Amino acid sequence: MFDLKNIFTNVTSQEENKENSELPPEIVSRLTRTIQNLPVASEHTKALQSSLEEALTKWQQEEDSSNELVILSSPVEPLFKIIRETVNNWQPPDEWQIKMLSFTTRPQKFFNISQILKSDLGLDVEANYNENSPKLKQLIVIPSLELCFLRQIYGLDGIEYLRELIFKDTSHFWLIGCNNLAWEYLDWVYKVTAYFEKSITLPPLEGSQMQQELMPVLANTKIKLNWNGESSEEREKRLKNHFDRLAKTADGSLAIAAELWWRSLSPLPEEKNNSVENTVVKFDKIKLPELPSNLTTEDRYLLFSLLLHQDMTLEHLTLSLGDLESTIQFQLQKLLQTGIIKREGWFFSINPVHFPRLKSYLKHNNFITGV
Repeated sequence: MFDLKNIFTNVTSQEENKENSELPPEIVSRLTRTIQNLPVASEHTKALQSSLEEALTKWQQEEDSSNELVILSSPVEPLFKIIRETVNNWQPPDEWQIKMLSFTTRPQKFFNISQILKSDLGLDVEANYNENSPKLKQLIVIPSLELCFLRQIYGLDGIEYLRELIFKDTSHFWLIGCNNLAWEYLDWVYKVTAYFEKSITLPPLEGSQMQQELMPVLANTKIKLNWNGESSEEREKRLKNHFDRLAKTADGSLAIAAELWWRSLSPLPEEKNNSVENTVVKFDKIKLPELPSNLTTEDRYLLFSLLLHQDMTLEHLTLSLGDLESTIQFQLQKLLQTGIIKREGWFFSINPVHFPRLKSYLKHNNFITGV
């Protein structure tokens, strides 16, 4: 039986208890909104473009070179955005044409996924492909492979379609993004690494690179750092130490670092009751939040499903977990209050700041975690 009293009174919110409670809600909203709209990290753009150009050149010049490049990242990194923005801003070699998967969320009528992919890409597994088909200067981009499957008995038709198509059709080159947990799962189910030979992982960012990406957020949100009259050298040293610790704690993930970073900001005592405009803040200790202590077996499967598929609707979570929608809705409400998951419109996902501890927790409970 559902304990509604437990939901509304006893579930402690990480967001309420934690570091951000000192920042005015307006500042928190402004910071998170600005961070969400940050451009792709320049290091990720450079790494992806360089790897893509190298793979395309090799494929064109070498007869037996594989016709795909898989980009892997952690389950909380916005890989869809990284690939989409990088490809859209890329200057391809002469005469190359780019075909990007048109849908940006998992199709609602998911059991038609094979037909949806066939229609969207304009390619058919049954076409008469052969080893003499010429290599076309056409790049097909699937920014998020997670959109093409569900962990469900009939949910893998899209992966089977793509696997067979890419294997048969060597006349196109494919760029595919996937989180490393989903990639490990698909390898366990379908041995995808035997078909997709070339993969790279997005490089982790160093402290200096995170500083370059995150410090402009303060200026854009009219927030100032308190320097206590420090010299420029002392300021640089303090910033370096802070962002080096941030990079280490976040395992080089900008998504995790961004969440940790704004939580490490707190207003000076005299600022707490002042206007949010031009608020002066200081850096506090960087610390990963603890996981909720009352996670159940059912919660673990739901959290694993969100890591595996990334953004999910209630309907797709219900299909993946094979439970009643009302039961899943109850779980989501409880987990939202703990801060371990977040909601944007109809979509639920893991809060990146909880990923390092959640990854260890799930691995300890015998779930695959992509590492």
